[in-house]
Parts: sequence; structure tokens; C-alpha cells
Amino acid sequence: MSTGIGMGIAVPHVRLASVTGPVMCAGICRYPLADYESLDGEPIRLIFMIAAGQHQHTEYLKLLSSLSLRFKNEKLRNALMSAPDSLTFYHILTQTE
Repeated sequence: MSTGIGMGIAVPHVRLASVTGPVMCAGICRYPLADYESLDGEPIRLIFMIAAGQHQHTEYLKLLSSLSLRFKNEKLRNALMSAPDSLTFYHILTQTE
């Protein structure tokens, strides 16, 4: 199954024995990735890579669920895609509603 979840977002994720705690890396594609397979066929603009420990299934699912819920907000997606730098991106992503 593709990790391109739609709306210009990809969430590649993995669980590995060597990972001791959930980690996430995020990036903005200033030049959208048109060749990344996405569920809705839209080019990828935001990538959120997630890694969790092999036995951290609950934390892993909570993180995926939290991101999925947040990404339904078009205003948030647009703000993230327009963030001029990593600090602004971080603040937008972590703000509470």
C-alpha cells in the first residue's frame, strides 16, 4: 500500500527493533514529487517519516492517527506547505487548536 495518503502528503513509516522510541522527521517538497505514488494521484508536497520500536505499536498508531486527523485541516496543510523555514513549520505543526 502506498504511503502517499493524499492531499499532497506522504507518511512513510516503519517499526524496527533497533529504534528505542518513536521519532519523526518532516519535510517540505518545494518541487512537488509527481512520481510518488499517492492514493489520490496528487503530487507530494509534505513528507512525514516515522520510525518506532518494534514493540511500540500503541505509540506508533497514536502518532499516525494524530497526524491523519490534523491533516484533514486544509488551513493547516496550506500553512505547512507555505512555511518559510523549519522553525515556523515546527510551530505550525505543534500548535494546539
